[in-house]
Amino acid sequence: MRIGLIVCITFIFLLVSGAPVFASGEVDGSFTAGDYYPPSAVTDLFAAANTSYSISLYWTAPGDDGIVGTATAYDIRYSVSPITSENRWNAANSVFGAPVPLSAGSRQYITVGGLLPSTTYYFALKSVDDESNWSLMSNCASAVTPALTPITPVATTTPPTTSTTTPATPDDSPVYINIKGKRGVIFLELWGDGTLARTYYVTLYEYRLEMALFKGTILLDKWGKPVSVIVLEYVDPYGTPPQGYEFLATYDFQPACVIDPAIHIKMNYGHEIFATTFDESDIHIAHYNALEERWIMMDSARDAAAQCAGTELTHFSLFALLVPSSGTGGGSSNITPMHDLVIRNLTLSSNAVEEGDVVTVSADLANQSNTDGVFYIKLVYDGATVDGKTVSIQAMEEIKEQFTLILEESGVHTIGVNSMLTTVTVYQPVPPPVGLWAELRTPLICITAIGLAVIVIFILIARIRKSSSFHRHI
Repeated sequence: MRIGLIVCITFIFLLVSGAPVFASGEVDGSFTAGDYYPPSAVTDLFAAANTSYSISLYWTAPGDDGIVGTATAYDIRYSVSPITSENRWNAANSVFGAPVPLSAGSRQYITVGGLLPSTTYYFALKSVDDESNWSLMSNCASAVTPALTPITPVATTTPPTTSTTTPATPDDSPVYINIKGKRGVIFLELWGDGTLARTYYVTLYEYRLEMALFKGTILLDKWGKPVSVIVLEYVDPYGTPPQGYEFLATYDFQPACVIDPAIHIKMNYGHEIFATTFDESDIHIAHYNALEERWIMMDSARDAAAQCAGTELTHFSLFALLVPSSGTGGGSSNITPMHDLVIRNLTLSSNAVEEGDVVTVSADLANQSNTDGVFYIKLVYDGATVDGKTVSIQAMEEIKEQFTLILEESGVHTIGVNSMLTTVTVYQPVPPPVGLWAELRTPLICITAIGLAVIVIFILIARIRKSSSFHRHI
């Protein structure tokens, strides 16, 4: 009877746990020891300038464990200062769109766009395996983007506010368009597959906006058809800028379309509108999100010497150059310089989630300044800024801030606040059990529970009878 009781208890435990039950007494399945061995560090990272706006990186792929296997993901970063320590790595910008690692020993590359001309950029990378083991930092590679060829006006008979260009020559040399007015219509020459047959360099409204569309780029409208005519216009500000900022220039790009690969733009500003204490790092390019009805700041590179900010565009809409709000008489920025802000204790509600789950990102923000400050912080996901907010922090005070994000793509991703990052692993949902076992599981649990209850009742009756017999003999 006791043996039956033990068997029933074991059987019901296995049923509840979902593990298959075998009468042979053998254990089926496999056991794998934890993987604590990270990929090897890349030691041959090489950088080569392509254009005034882009640099290509080349390296040999590491493995999953050292130099064996295949890593899971890359984290590539760049800076205008050498990346030679973990602190400089944390302060560097993340590169969006890193390639998927190939098997160990394979050659890989990526072209990093959205850079500024005549600038030295430094690059480094790390790799991670499927158990979130990160490699050491690679060697630091560098390259200098060449100077941008001056854009010269193109002769045209159209009105001064519009420049129309329809290349008639068969060559694919770059086209330079200088639009002196606030609005311009540009006709693009396309190949049969819908891609640009030539590279276009465009300036608008006295060089306040500069744009580069490279040969091979494709622009698709909402119906998926290639775009051959675009309209650029300097417009009045729209909506409300983020707290602490004001509009310096706003541009409308039409028609609505997606762009692949990204095009590069620069928006120019002048120091004369700022106080002498102005911090260049407070300038941002932002795009307007019509669904959320708010402006979202983009990752922007800045060139203090040329007095311009640059970024990459993968779609056309409203874009604006944002500068710190000025007080009466042209006061300085309302945004405190970021070097006064320290970010600590970055945590996620979970580092391993399923597709579609919501993750809460928390961080402690400390104002190390002796004065109250307003700071702009951003939520970074795989190198792209997906959300941002301004926060007010009193002098020498520390507060906690949170972002929430829905994770919809499986794999290992980087996520964090400003330059402090961590990783999150997103798994595909495990489907519910199917087949005969799933159908029989619940009835078997019920039958086993009933059998267990019957056995317990028989044991109790047997003990009562045994006790009664013992007392009669006494």
